[in-house]
Amino acid sequence: MPSVLRHLFAALAGACALPAATGRAEPLTRIAQVRALSPAEAAEKRPVIIKATVTFYDPVVGLFFVQDESGDVFIRVDASRRPAPAPQPGDRLRLAGVTGPGDFLPFIELGQLEKLRSGEPTSRCSSPRRGSMRAAPHGCWARWARRRH
Repeated sequence: MPSVLRHLFAALAGACALPAATGRAEPLTRIAQVRALSPAEAAEKRPVIIKATVTFYDPVVGLFFVQDESGDVFIRVDASRRPAPAPQPGDRLRLAGVTGPGDFLPFIELGQLEKLRSGEPTSRCSSPRRGSMRAAPHGCWARWARRRH
């Protein structure tokens, strides 16, 4: 049965109801490849199929971040395509979509989503040492403490 699901997912990913991508045959398979695109390249709506872990999802506004071993990326979810049930931090997903330029970094516009497994939130986001000026990585929550003088 799992092989049937894989073939079905591949067929759906190829025919997702998003604007047609350029003639590029091979989809991007790592988040680092998406993040390395220039705004003009990302605007070409290049196909993307990745396996990644959810780090944050807000179903109200469609805010969605995932990460793989190469980095993290924002997933834009159209209101009519919001997944149900909503993915939770730690869930491992297979995502298919196309790239977009974004305001800050390239993003992925979600076409299809398959939940591979549930999991505990795992993140490379760690709290900086006390007194450190290190910034939190993209897609991570930053915790600020107010010091009294």
